[in-house]
Amino acid sequence: MAKAEPLGSLVARIAHWLPGRVIVADAAIGRTRIRGLFDISDPERALDAAVRPTGGRLRRVSGLLAVISSV
Repeated sequence: MAKAEPLGSLVARIAHWLPGRVIVADAAIGRTRIRGLFDISDPERALDAAVRPTGGRLRRVSGLLAVISSV
């Protein structure tokens, strides 16, 4: 659950459950405050659900790298 916490903090918590690394490439998106319940039984889907309202996008670059950006 996120209660108006910066997306960057939520990403750090959820990324713990993913293989490899998750990078927030856009600082403005990382500072955006997020609220909601996110099901970490599918951490990548939870991240995508958290990122979409910010206008950002979660992209898998490889099996060990995911990037969150505005493009």
